[in-house]
Amino acid sequence: MQELIQLRIACAADCGCTLTDLHNDLLDFDIGFGSSNEFRTDLMKYLRELTKFGAVIHQRQGQIVATETGTKRSVEFLGVQSLARLDWNDIKSIHIIAQFLGIKSRSLAVLKLLRTADGLRAAILKAFYQLPLKAHVPSLSQVRNALAIQSIGDMFSNELNGSLNGQSRLPEDIAILLASRNLKRPREIGSTSQLLAKLAAEAVGAENPDLRSLRKAIYRKFVIHGGMVSRMRTRESTVKKMESVFDLEAFAEVVNGLAKENASGWDGNRRAYISHVWRAICLRKLEQNLNEKEFKTRLAEAHRAGHLSLAIADLRDKSNISDIQESVTRYKNTEWHLIRVED
Repeated sequence: MQELIQLRIACAADCGCTLTDLHNDLLDFDIGFGSSNEFRTDLMKYLRELTKFGAVIHQRQGQIVATETGTKRSVEFLGVQSLARLDWNDIKSIHIIAQFLGIKSRSLAVLKLLRTADGLRAAILKAFYQLPLKAHVPSLSQVRNALAIQSIGDMFSNELNGSLNGQSRLPEDIAILLASRNLKRPREIGSTSQLLAKLAAEAVGAENPDLRSLRKAIYRKFVIHGGMVSRMRTRESTVKKMESVFDLEAFAEVVNGLAKENASGWDGNRRAYISHVWRAICLRKLEQNLNEKEFKTRLAEAHRAGHLSLAIADLRDKSNISDIQESVTRYKNTEWHLIRVED
């Protein structure tokens, strides 16, 4: 997130931008479940760090401008020669997405395809399924065909001896039927565009298959992972299910174990403060590249999935108020402070 803040300031050049500009333009990248005000607080924290590093300076009337050092850092981060001809919309809708998907091409004709829903879906699926297609942004029919052939390979393993490849052609209805096996809930789909829209949304974890939802999902994964995590495929006689990018169940197992060590209370009602468990994770160097905010995000996901149980601190006084405040974990309109321990 710090790099994105720096990039947003740098692309504004001498004009700079305000805290409100940063808040509005980077809100889609926020990976937490907090409020808009909390995100603003996070931005201020990152800005203090960038100022300390000499990457940005604050001018009168609230304008924030990138230094030469900060601009150079942003150019390297984005992988371009200069930010001079790029505005934030280009960077956000094209270059960040291209970086996330591993697209190295700097051809404007190629990159502009990522602005369309079909182009973005095709590029997502090529990266996620590691399809052997030459085009950086292939056509939907090429993607559908490649997915179908990959499904045949999964079903028959090495028995086809290379008789089918990415260039082989299949009837459209057969190709749709085979490619639809990649859905989390395989079912009959009426058209290529409908199928690939659903597959692309599943690949990036988007709530809906529309362009805005796909971009929003990519932005948040970009903050967490940096790049697209491809589906790992194992050649066996049956089709393998998609493996989770983050093993939520294993995460919950570690958390539950540490919660037991840090729990207080009585039999049947033992609970551990979330902040105490996070501290234990940091001490044992088990963060798995997560920061505290991401840790709390995973906690909420694990709770919703039923892998662990979170609770609210009912009794509050001077002795525990700091523990409660440090433990706050939010999702939508719910706030948790404790992890239940089952003996």
